[in-house]
Amino acid sequence: MVSELSVLIPIYNQDVTRLVQSLLEQCRNLTSRFEILLYDDASEEKFRYKHRFLNEEPEIRYVEMRKNVGRAAIRNCLAQDANYRYLLFLDNDSALPDEDFVKRYWECPEEADVIIGGTVYEPEAPSDMYMLRWHYGKLREEKKAALRNKNPYRSLTLNNMLIRKEVYLKHQLNTDLLGYGHEDTKFGWELEKAAVSVKHINNPVIHMGLEPAVDFLRKTRQAIKNLYQLYQTQPNISDSKLIKSYELLRKTGMAKAFLLAFRPMRGMMLQNLRSPNPNLKYFDLYKLYLFTSQALGKS
Repeated sequence: MVSELSVLIPIYNQDVTRLVQSLLEQCRNLTSRFEILLYDDASEEKFRYKHRFLNEEPEIRYVEMRKNVGRAAIRNCLAQDANYRYLLFLDNDSALPDEDFVKRYWECPEEADVIIGGTVYEPEAPSDMYMLRWHYGKLREEKKAALRNKNPYRSLTLNNMLIRKEVYLKHQLNTDLLGYGHEDTKFGWELEKAAVSVKHINNPVIHMGLEPAVDFLRKTRQAIKNLYQLYQTQPNISDSKLIKSYELLRKTGMAKAFLLAFRPMRGMMLQNLRSPNPNLKYFDLYKLYLFTSQALGKS
């Protein structure tokens, strides 16, 4: 069972007031040995202004970074500054599902060094501009623990992750990756290599921060660049479906032919992905196109 807890939330241009107040109430009902660390990574002033009052609570430490340090570095800072043995990482666009969220972690048997609670999405479909992100989340990210435990390292996410502080500090996030994407992929690979035990449970947070399709596609392009950067340094790692697909193209000599065949259809596929009925098979092909373009120096 968890004996003490540091809840760690990096903030960037999000209002976390409701999330923090829910966490504060739940933690206070369980123990006095907890803290909530909120580090703002150079958000707009309107968001910083909203959060400064949170420092009035004795269990909360709200800190504003002088400049943006990035998604990985700020999580490393949070972990280094935490006072307690167990760290619970949450994204700033999360919402708690019920009043027992923290309790389920608190009472979870100590069977693993890392415990992943999972993520769910609102059941109601959003407006058209958010459909790609919602559709992708519902079909690809919203998974029960039994399924995630079949590939525990590949299913690892930094959001809603409980981890022993000593374990995290031995395997801190890679800060070489810029922008959005695949910090968790690298982290999962490192944990697997070190034989750190990972267990998935059904204790999801609700992902509230849906991006418009155009923004999600832009983030996807950055994420593919990061994945290719990882692939260059560790080409023997092929547990990613995307990397396996590229490897098949490369080994069969079909990579250039794939790019030539895809390009005439690119506009049509992107139009579909921005539509109210996005086809995730097109999304997979688009990501393979981006990765292959990186590999062949065509991007």
